[in-house]
Amino acid sequence: MGVGLPVSDRSYPLGTRAYGTYVARAEVLSPVLEAARQQGYSLAAACSACNASLHAHGSDRSDPGGWPFRLRPFTLADFGAVREASGDSYIPLITTVPAAFTEDEGHRFIERQLSRAAQGTGYSFAIADAGTDRGVGQVGLWLKDLGEGRASIGYWVVRSARGRRAAASALQALALWALDDLQVPRLELYVEPWNMASIKTAERAGFQREGLLRSWQEVGGTRKDMYMYARLPGDPAPFAS
Repeated sequence: MGVGLPVSDRSYPLGTRAYGTYVARAEVLSPVLEAARQQGYSLAAACSACNASLHAHGSDRSDPGGWPFRLRPFTLADFGAVREASGDSYIPLITTVPAAFTEDEGHRFIERQLSRAAQGTGYSFAIADAGTDRGVGQVGLWLKDLGEGRASIGYWVVRSARGRRAAASALQALALWALDDLQVPRLELYVEPWNMASIKTAERAGFQREGLLRSWQEVGGTRKDMYMYARLPGDPAPFAS
């Protein structure tokens, strides 16, 4: 199952941001947010920076033409991916993907993803096939705990697109950008111990397991144990192979 759990992907107003340009508060809550403000990252520019980071560190060895996926902002064309994710038995339990898909719920989900950067709460990217531009999943950088020097990442890929390492490549791209460009001191993600696909995704992207958090998070109405994975700026950065 290509899913990794974020700490939270819900709003947490650390700062404000117009869609294209940061609008800085009088107080700067984090050097990470200040770095993003100074570099003028819009959501589209952040996508481009993530993709460039991935290509700069190597291309997917399984595809002679390069990385077969790219990150971009969500659009209404991603209804199909959201609909498929809604029908998954696990994705709606640990994300804000609606469990019962309707056109209105699909609209609201996509609007929420676009609003993350506008609110200064994080970045939510669609994972898209580089050849067809079909949306196949999501990866997000959430800034809820940025005041403590850490950010979290979550990701999912629809079942029809699994097996091509879309999540590992997307996670690697986002991690490189967050660590190198935004200079986030620590990235975290959480995975249930049974979720071997997501564990492999995290490890291929250079995340290291740090321990088991017992009864850490409620999933589907039940408290669940979680493995904590983290990646720091000085950690090895292997490409998803």
